[in-house]
Amino acid sequence: MAEKLLHLDRRIIFAILFVVVVVSLFWAVELPFEASAQVRTAYSLIQDLPKGSIVMMSFDYGPSTGPEIQPTARAIARQCFKNGLYVIGMCIWNEGEPYIRSTLGPAAEEFGKKEDVDYVNLGYKWGGPTGAGVLEGMGKNIAEVFPATRMGTAFHEVPFLKDVHDYKSIKLIASLSAGKPGLKEYLQMVHSRYNIPILGACSAVTAPEMFPLLNSGQLSGLVAGMIGGSEYLVLMGERESSKTMIFAQSVFHFVILGFIIFGNILYFIARSKKT
Repeated sequence: MAEKLLHLDRRIIFAILFVVVVVSLFWAVELPFEASAQVRTAYSLIQDLPKGSIVMMSFDYGPSTGPEIQPTARAIARQCFKNGLYVIGMCIWNEGEPYIRSTLGPAAEEFGKKEDVDYVNLGYKWGGPTGAGVLEGMGKNIAEVFPATRMGTAFHEVPFLKDVHDYKSIKLIASLSAGKPGLKEYLQMVHSRYNIPILGACSAVTAPEMFPLLNSGQLSGLVAGMIGGSEYLVLMGERESSKTMIFAQSVFHFVILGFIIFGNILYFIARSKKT
């Protein structure tokens, strides 16, 4: 019996995991948790900005990491519009452009904000393997890199961009990053030269690389993975929205852990019978 279970078809395991996740999404239970220190710091970076400040959001992720980073992106956009901040949306990943539209559009509509008035979508621009062509170019003249918005409005014809020429007018950059080019490149090419605070949102797998940058003070705030996004939602007063994500992920991890423990037990049982 133990030998048979050890060679269980992996499709059955995947099916069990699928059912577990679906059930946990529909019947979520609130688990006790609070926002971590780094997420609180990230939240405060935006919360403390004066009304009318400009925040740049760089959507550098794709479908594979969207479920982890998108909740944070949506929360940041809503926080900006709620606090009367202007938002510049752009990306140096070609997969990121749809996320600019799907994030900023609904958030702006919720708070009565309009495109090319309260926020802009500058779209995607290729800047080379490291994004240097875009990141360094914006340090000289943003309008040369992005002459017009997605709607076709000339850069300097947007009211809040009239006097914006480079990074000096931007109070905070939120780098929503799944890899390279992304958060590290913003720190290397933008923060180190122009001393602009960088708020990072990344996938859980890249978070260990970012914590030393956070501890050194180069990175001003960090929201890591789906858990970080859930903590951010709690600070936004949306505990109900975060409940589902936290519960589903926690149950999934417990089931995986259960399979690992069960598999090891079966292995030792099968080995003892052979000896």
